[in-house]
Amino acid sequence: MPISHWSFEQQVRQIRGYELLVRTEEHIRRFINVAFTQQYGAAWLRGVPAKLKEEVARRRGAFPPGLSISDFLSEVNFGDYKKILRPRGSRQNPFSSRLKDTKTVGARLTSINKYRCQLAHSRPLSEAELTSLEAESKELFRELRVRKPRPPPK
Repeated sequence: MPISHWSFEQQVRQIRGYELLVRTEEHIRRFINVAFTQQYGAAWLRGVPAKLKEEVARRRGAFPPGLSISDFLSEVNFGDYKKILRPRGSRQNPFSSRLKDTKTVGARLTSINKYRCQLAHSRPLSEAELTSLEAESKELFRELRVRKPRPPPK
């Protein structure tokens, strides 16, 4: 159904969903930015999985000297956040001391991405889907609180 035929309620749900996704993505970026800055300082790019660096470089071109974390994160796709927060084959995950359960965070990102795709392709959200998106986002915000890293076990 074309957007022009959507009811007022459908249009409002889409706006609410879109605004929530923008806030959620900004929160994810802020969390990654703080974690990388604390862990790596100016050498933050070391924390980004190599394959993801290659993918982003293919999309945007070579990284200029002094590239900020914020500029880099503005170039990644929503699905890339999972690659950053749950790096595969990495012995050192900079988020392991900041997140209780990276698997749950990954599942939340996957769930939210489903709604992001729906909104991006102008497919209307039902009230139940918007409620689910709100709940998933709220839990993700809770998980991605900017907190001090836990000390290593003794």
